[in-house]
Amino acid sequence: MADVPHTTTRYWGVKWRSLKFIKDSLDSYGVETDAITSACDLFSGTGAVSWMFANFKRMKYLRSNDSQAYACIFTKSRTLKSSPHLLDYVREADELCKRGHKGWLTRYHTTIQNDQQLFSREKANAIDCLTQVVPKTDTSAMGSLLDTVLKQSNGMGTLQTAANIKYARRSPVSLAPVLPAGRVLGLKHVVTCQDATTIVLKRNFDIIYIDPPYTTNSNYERMYHLLNTVAIGDTPVTNGKYNIRSDVKNSRFALKAHCEDAFKDIIAICKGKCEIICISYATYGLVPVTVIKRLLKEAEFNNIRLFQHTTPKYKEKGVDVTEVLIIGRALRK
Repeated sequence: MADVPHTTTRYWGVKWRSLKFIKDSLDSYGVETDAITSACDLFSGTGAVSWMFANFKRMKYLRSNDSQAYACIFTKSRTLKSSPHLLDYVREADELCKRGHKGWLTRYHTTIQNDQQLFSREKANAIDCLTQVVPKTDTSAMGSLLDTVLKQSNGMGTLQTAANIKYARRSPVSLAPVLPAGRVLGLKHVVTCQDATTIVLKRNFDIIYIDPPYTTNSNYERMYHLLNTVAIGDTPVTNGKYNIRSDVKNSRFALKAHCEDAFKDIIAICKGKCEIICISYATYGLVPVTVIKRLLKEAEFNNIRLFQHTTPKYKEKGVDVTEVLIIGRALRK
């Protein structure tokens, strides 16, 4: 699982490199992963951990959730067969470009500021045309389109994170299957797009996995506002010199004054709804690990154990960070 081929490598907080660590930690804790039949991933992101759950031997019911529209599309595409129409969509988009179609990315995200640019005009226009022709109903193809935006963007989603345009990728704009595909046979995969701290869980799960933002900089809705625009297919009102969507909200987990209460709320939601709770976090996170362990105990999770590993910090060569996995078991009455 450590060498899984995957897409969306240019994504903050991506968990593909951590899948082996997560599974090994569950094994060390005593969880028989081959016996798990139901799981819930409350912050699915680009679907790495949901994909891992989907491929557990006896998995029958998987619920994935994220508050971001783009994340829900990515995650759902992990357990779908690749769209057979990708090449057709590329041909249609090429024809649209030849007819002079100009879309939202071309108008708002090809302006050079301080020698920084998210897209060349040519690439932005190609993505705009793909956005026009790929149906929102073709979830697999939409996942491929979002992955293309990540691959072709010269930054994380705002000009603050863009590099000089001469460093932009040279690969042509196209559509490729979102890899890896999850196990489809016998799996019911439900994907919801909700705030995890107010979600209603109407059934019990063998395991619930939680991977919230760690720091004030982990504002995924702001960083990846372009992905949401492509996923929704709208032309939003924008604010500021970076043309950020005006409807962007801050996650409570990324606000120092609210993050502990957010943890309290989500752990309360999980109480009585799972056998195993599993929280990914970091030693540098806004909420101390000791506080998270206390909140788990107050919610009647016991046998709480901490596993940790070091991983390269995103986009900072030679800098490692310590991530932790906090696992607890529901108190049996």
